[in-house]
Amino acid sequence: MAEESRVIELHWNPAFTGATGAGVLERINMTVADKGTLGFASELSGEQARLFLDALNRKVADGDTQALYASYAGQPAFFVMMNLSGMPNCRHSAELAKAVVAPGFRGQGLPKQALEAVDHTCTLFWNMYDNLHREYCQPSPVRLS
Repeated sequence: MAEESRVIELHWNPAFTGATGAGVLERINMTVADKGTLGFASELSGEQARLFLDALNRKVADGDTQALYASYAGQPAFFVMMNLSGMPNCRHSAELAKAVVAPGFRGQGLPKQALEAVDHTCTLFWNMYDNLHREYCQPSPVRLS
């Protein structure tokens, strides 16, 4: 039997509650436990986990953070968090704030591939907008009477 290809489900800015929130916390704690570089000295306590998820959900709701959560066969695969620039003329740019990948998915470049897919989709939408704008939004010639 041929090996099944891995189909990763991407979830853009989901509510980080229930299984999704637990999946993010599990990824973070696993990364801390295996000495991944994350900025946490130890696994998150229950209170730290609650505060982290509350802040994450608030920042996503306020539009300050974009988050990409990926799962495979219902299990968390990776989580990427990006903080948007607060400068009005730089809202299109973001800084990678956190990225955690489940051990079974490490070394495959999945977060990078996912973000490249997002970038490709944004480029397609921009090109569609640009084409429509050029087609339908050109200034009308001035008519003098």
